[in-house]
Amino acid sequence: GARRGPGGFGAGAGAGASRAAPEQRALIEVDLDLALTGGKQRVMVPGPGGSRTLEIAIPKGIKTGKVIRLAGQGNPGDLLLEVKLRDAGGYELKGDDLYLRLPVTPWEAVLGARVKAHTPDGEIELKLPAGSNSGRKLRLKGRGFPAEGGRGDLYVVLEIHAPQVHRPEDEALYRQLAEHFGHYNPRG
Repeated sequence: GARRGPGGFGAGAGAGASRAAPEQRALIEVDLDLALTGGKQRVMVPGPGGSRTLEIAIPKGIKTGKVIRLAGQGNPGDLLLEVKLRDAGGYELKGDDLYLRLPVTPWEAVLGARVKAHTPDGEIELKLPAGSNSGRKLRLKGRGFPAEGGRGDLYVVLEIHAPQVHRPEDEALYRQLAEHFGHYNPRG
């Protein structure tokens, strides 16, 4: 026989232990820009009486798959918000490193130049080495995504963009280049 306590309930294993309320789960999308700095975001949470809007704190450096727990905000119990990062601001996240594609002109790539680029820390001026090709990566150490023990790196990936030909003079300049560099074949 089970012993009975003063209230008549059994005193065996689990007696007196309260059951945890079930948790409510939801998926939220967070812009990568917001995850870089942390901040507030409004989210719509479904519930039995309809959706409601909550303003939640997004921790700096949160990544896809991480969960934000809001105690007592579920129906009933806690609300668990699973994060999915959404690329924004031109950045792409790989591990703790950020990749930013930077359009440059053919003459900037060939001659070298100083160009402005937007980084998580604000706008900076980059020095492009002469003779750069599309796909070249310029590494900015410690300017990437917040991580344990510091930050990842930021890789600026160059993309050469040629201007469109709108006038006969434009086409004549391209023809001069083609004649001058006629021996060059990037596919060969």
